[in-house]
Amino acid sequence: MSAGARGRTIAVTVEKGAKKAFASALDWPGWSRSAKTEEAALAALSTYADRYAAVATEAGQAFEPRDHDVVEHTDG
Repeated sequence: MSAGARGRTIAVTVEKGAKKAFASALDWPGWSRSAKTEEAALAALSTYADRYAAVATEAGQAFEPRDHDVVEHTDG
């Protein structure tokens, strides 16, 4: 997913440490992934959208994976 034209985007924060980057969806607790680079962490987050959808559905929340927008970068 990339920031773009399909409706509301998912706000994502990225925390970059010395060895890993963590991407987390701000409005969806627990939907976060890590990888060696920011780009890889964002790709992993997108890849896990379908798995997270099952969790959101079980909790009674409507969840349709959308594009993401990195709204915050922090150092870890």
